Amino acid sequence: MAKKAAIVEALDAAAEKDSNRSLVGRVEEIYDDIAEKQRIGVSNATIIEALNKVGFNLTEQSFKAVMFRVRKKRGLAKSIAKRGESNKAKPATTEKKSTQAEASGQGEATKPLDVRQRREQHADKYSSTNPLLKKT
Repeated sequence: MAKKAAIVEALDAAAEKDSNRSLVGRVEEIYDDIAEKQRIGVSNATIIEALNKVGFNLTEQSFKAVMFRVRKKRGLAKSIAKRGESNKAKPATTEKKSTQAEASGQGEATKPLDVRQRREQHADKYSSTNPLLKKT
């Protein structure tokens, strides 16, 4: 047991040495505190200044990149959320297409139309309004 405790202490000491750890790893450790400060309205410039005083050496751009990486790692990235929202919208458009097919007399039992058939069907809708589309 004494060896295990010594190993854990050595690992803790190594983790505290900021120079040996990656920037993302160090920011990830304090991410919750940073996110809380952002939520209450502290500017990024103020946060960056405070982090640089303790040895982080961040620019505004590197801070944004590191924060994005941490969010992505935790599954909180904005782009992931946007993708999730766009996937939710897809069933509504599929539903709309199926109701259009039912309204035009096509049920689900019929085969989907190929490109030529769809074009002909589209042309038939407008053949009475455009003399160029009239079939002879």
